[in-house]
Amino acid sequence: MSVLLWNCRGAASGRLARTLKALVHKHSIKLVAIFEPRASGDRAVKLAKSLGYDKVVVEEAQGFSGGIWLFWCSQFFKIETIEQSNQFVHVKIIKNGELFFFLTAIYASPHEEKRKLLWQDLRRLSSQFAEVLDDCKVIDLGGAGAFFTWQGPKWGHLDRIFKRLDRVCANEAWRLKFTDANIRVLPRIQSDHNPLLLELHDNHNSLGARPFRFVAAWQQHPMFNQFLDEHWKYNDTCSSMLNRLVPPLKQWNINVYVNIWQRKKGLLNSIDRVQHQRMVNESHYLAMKENKLQEELTSVLEQEELLWFQKSREKWIVDGDRNTKFYHLKKIIRRSTNKILRLKNEMQM
Repeated sequence: MSVLLWNCRGAASGRLARTLKALVHKHSIKLVAIFEPRASGDRAVKLAKSLGYDKVVVEEAQGFSGGIWLFWCSQFFKIETIEQSNQFVHVKIIKNGELFFFLTAIYASPHEEKRKLLWQDLRRLSSQFAEVLDDCKVIDLGGAGAFFTWQGPKWGHLDRIFKRLDRVCANEAWRLKFTDANIRVLPRIQSDHNPLLLELHDNHNSLGARPFRFVAAWQQHPMFNQFLDEHWKYNDTCSSMLNRLVPPLKQWNINVYVNIWQRKKGLLNSIDRVQHQRMVNESHYLAMKENKLQEELTSVLEQEELLWFQKSREKWIVDGDRNTKFYHLKKIIRRSTNKILRLKNEMQM
């Protein structure tokens, strides 16, 4: 799924309409958010229909300033407007009958006093929907130079400095849900703002299997030392032995160590069954069994923390204060940063 977010200043003009149609067709865009269209809501309905969208949310512009339009197709998902004002539109996106994520499209006023009102509204929304927003929320700050400003390079030999005013922000839960999501800054066309393309799923081909990496959590498995005793030959060189150890270690990981998340799920299910049995017929055997399962779960959770810590490539860890979600997020960010999706030269933003 792709979402286009664009401050295009005059979306109803023929040139911009043709540009939008080309972008929608090229990137298979399912949701479009337009900022500062400089046109009335009637033009929004006509433009949406010409682009192939049957649903529209309009926040009218104040004269020639502001304005937010949302276009989408009802066959792909449903959108419910929760609240809107002249600076934002806050909606809930529902797919297959379930919450997909929340989207807050923001066009911040250049006037400081009005921006203060915007922050008050956003804080109120955040507290009002605290539990839900923690599940999944993405914010687009379309043209919101008051929030973030990125100063780019000078263009050639001209004394012009470009500033990137548009941003897409997401909370931690959203980033964990859409691990392959990325933002592409498209070229400026018919506007002095770059369109932002939010891609929720990674469509790029994999470069192949990842190289073998030793998993530090293996050492915490009670049978790991036994595995080493059986396969390590002390009369061989270390480098040669390490190469020979890789194939059996991979098999041991599959057959003995097993996927750590499968083990965690299995242990949680076992604990749940034992606790239900104890409610019906308490016994010493069931109590001992539950204690053993709880100890195994504690060990698995420690291994999971260590695994995410290793994947995140962080250089520090504080015992007793490790956050699995934090390291998982760091791993996602690191892998996203390491991907080469396109090349650009010094003349490109």
